[in-house]
Amino acid sequence: ASDVYKRQFNCPVMCRCARDFAKKFDLVNCSTSGLSQIPLYLPSSTTEILLNNNSLKRIQPYQFFGRAKINKLNLAHNQ
Repeated sequence: ASDVYKRQFNCPVMCRCARDFAKKFDLVNCSTSGLSQIPLYLPSSTTEILLNNNSLKRIQPYQFFGRAKINKLNLAHNQ
C-alpha cells in the first residue's frame, strides 16, 4: 500500500492494509510480520485481520473492543 493510503487508513506500521469499496471490506494484513503482540490500534472500519505466522502468545482483554465489523480473524501458526 502506498504511504498516503497507510496514513489515511491508519494502517499499523508492520502491517499492510487494503480497502475494497465494491465488497466493502477493509483488510489489515499483519501476517508474517514478526509480531509478538497484536497492534494496539486497528482501524474501526476493519473487517478482516490476518495475524497468522507471528509470535503471538495471547490476546489481551478488550483487544478488539469497538471493532464490531470484524468478521474474519486469522491467528493460525502463532505461539
